[in-house]
Amino acid sequence: MTRFVSVAPRWSHPARTARERTSLLVSLSTAGPALVPDVLNEFRTLGIALSWIQSWPTGRALGSYDLFLDVDAHIDTRPLRLAMAAVEARGLEVRFLGSYPRWSAAAG
Repeated sequence: MTRFVSVAPRWSHPARTARERTSLLVSLSTAGPALVPDVLNEFRTLGIALSWIQSWPTGRALGSYDLFLDVDAHIDTRPLRLAMAAVEARGLEVRFLGSYPRWSAAAG
C-alpha cells in the first residue's frame, strides 16, 4: 500500500484566465461503469468540454470504480459548479483535485 502526504501552506485557487483546466475525481462506488454516460452527460448539457476521461478500479470491491476527469473550465465557473452539483445529486461523490492553466504551444 502506498500513502502520500501533502505538506504545504494553505492553498488557494490560481487566478482565473480564459484557459484553465480542472481535474475532478468522481467516485462511482458500486454503481460501476453503468453511471458513466449519465455523469458525462451532465457536463455535455452545460457545454463543458472534457479533455481527459479515465476509469480506475478502486480495489475496495468488485465493480467499484473512480472516474478521473479533466474539464476545460475553472472551478469557479458557474457551469462547472452546476455540473458537479448535478453529479452529486445522483448520490456520487465529486472531489476537486485542482484548477490550473492549460498548456499551450505558444507558452512553451
